[in-house]
Amino acid sequence: MIKKPQVLLIGNGINMAYGGMSWKELLKMIKVNESASNDLTFSMPLQAILFTEDGIGEAVRKNREKLFGNISPEAIKVFQRILNMGFDHILTANYSYELECACKNRETLSESRIKAMQKHTKAVKQAEAKYMLHTYNEIKTENKTVNKIWHIHGEAKKPDSVILGRYYYGELLSRYITELKSRKNYYWEYEKKNKAYPIKSWLDAFILGDVYVVGFGMDFSEFDLWWLLNRKKREKASRGTVYFYEGSKKEGNTEEKTELLRLLGVQVCNLGFENISGNESYKVFYDAALSDIERRMRIYET
Repeated sequence: MIKKPQVLLIGNGINMAYGGMSWKELLKMIKVNESASNDLTFSMPLQAILFTEDGIGEAVRKNREKLFGNISPEAIKVFQRILNMGFDHILTANYSYELECACKNRETLSESRIKAMQKHTKAVKQAEAKYMLHTYNEIKTENKTVNKIWHIHGEAKKPDSVILGRYYYGELLSRYITELKSRKNYYWEYEKKNKAYPIKSWLDAFILGDVYVVGFGMDFSEFDLWWLLNRKKREKASRGTVYFYEGSKKEGNTEEKTELLRLLGVQVCNLGFENISGNESYKVFYDAALSDIERRMRIYET
């Protein structure tokens, strides 16, 4: 049996539970349009366009050092636990460097330290400045576990790579389509030969692997990832399962979201948690979610 990549998709949820910056706080930080209300209700990508007067790259560039780190010691322990779990790939929607900081046991990191971690696959000649499908940060933990950290929506040290706004999401999705069309039927051709397909981008890991989604709400504004779920479902070759961990039903669209996720082949795991509120409750939930993932990965390995 060909081993499926074990993949974590992580959002800002865990970081927020331990006092990290929320998305609303991020938007306020990069805001240049003072006439725009801080209490807008429409989607975050559209808010970002309004707040920055459609100058997201420049707004991030002015504030990028604030995104290099500054996480709490308590949060560092949780991210160190994640790094030691043995994932083949960790996909993060964050522009900041919580995982990289945790690896170095530091609350923040300099740009030079982050640059030293940068790697890319053989599919490209050099690390990408934007739309980073083939570029990742490689870090090693004390127990020699190697982690590939993919900032799928960009990272702070490359302001032009930050995906925040409908236009940029659309451009990124067009890169997905082009990249995956170039695969033709190669996933299936490799499988017929009982060979593992060489991972050329994080898209390959997402489609072929078991993907555990934690601290990432799969908001409907993340239409690039909804498209990718649909693409994974349509793959002819064997593909892993997506496990979505969300313990709160406080949002009005949660039932519809759950139905849609299941339609796309996703296993929704709330672990008996519902209507979570407050950071302490979320900490308990995330601890339970990580324990459940560890259990599933042990079963898979045996």
